[in-house]
Amino acid sequence: MEYIEKGSKLYSKTILSLFLGSFVTFAVMYSVQPLISTFSKEFDVSPARASLSLSLTTGLLAVSMILVSALSDAVGRKKSWWPLCCFLPFVQPSQLSVKIFGFY
Repeated sequence: MEYIEKGSKLYSKTILSLFLGSFVTFAVMYSVQPLISTFSKEFDVSPARASLSLSLTTGLLAVSMILVSALSDAVGRKKSWWPLCCFLPFVQPSQLSVKIFGFY
């Protein structure tokens, strides 16, 4: 098994990639926050109910991090990586909020 050595150019690129990936993930996730009042007016729901799109996303992220870390510890990081990459892009919390809470 090959490892990325600390201090190497590849290590710096890897750290930068992980940072940017995390930053973009949270930026996209919280980009809906300024739209909550618009959702409330357009869909004629309370602001609390309109904010469920952000709350559900944050909650599912927290739960999935716990589940993925347990899976990673059980089977190893490399073995748990590929099934997650294939499955997770198809799960969208915004679609769940539409189905569960009736946002149309």
